Amino acid sequence: MLNTANIEPSWLDQFAKETMATNDNYGITYDYGSIMHYGALSASKNGKPSMVPYDRKYIETLGSHFVSFYELLMLNTHYKCLDKCKADRSAAKCKMGGFPHPRDCSKCICPSGYGGKLCDQKPTGCGSILNAGEKYQNAGRYGRKSFCRNIRKRGLCEMLLLDTDGVALDGCPYAGVEIKTQADQRMTGYRYASPSFCINSSNNSGIIVNITVERYKNR
Repeated sequence: MLNTANIEPSWLDQFAKETMATNDNYGITYDYGSIMHYGALSASKNGKPSMVPYDRKYIETLGSHFVSFYELLMLNTHYKCLDKCKADRSAAKCKMGGFPHPRDCSKCICPSGYGGKLCDQKPTGCGSILNAGEKYQNAGRYGRKSFCRNIRKRGLCEMLLLDTDGVALDGCPYAGVEIKTQADQRMTGYRYASPSFCINSSNNSGIIVNITVERYKNR
């Protein structure tokens, strides 16, 4: 949702709505975590949000500094890189919506939070799997290095982030936690670098991905 009253007049043309005739996303869904997406405060003339997502939990995801998985998929679709592996009968059968790597069809390019050759494992050196129960468990403290935790539970799962010491800026460029609870695990999850929150997962596996980057030390 655009708040045009908060946008610098000279920037209004940057928020013009595209049509099917002027924009082709190859059927790939909208992703709040796109590196091309402006932040919630971009072009604001008064410090108030210039745009607010319909799902307010995505507000800190806007303005990402990282290329999203869906953007990688769109680029590979546009330049027909995916065709390189279609004729290869031995090409990897990727899980979780991943796709064969055009330069090595035996392995996959995976959504964040997933790894292994087929995207059916956690990324190498990236945390552990926690089986959630009926009571709250401590998933650990998230530091300044890459980290992820795969939380599994049949049915809904509730997650609490009790405290953060990051910098709350559009897209969480310095530090933050990404929570992937949506059914489509290819999409960017909710990103947070601000105080405590509670979130419920909508699938059987809540993926937590720490998105801390080295710039955190030099902010």
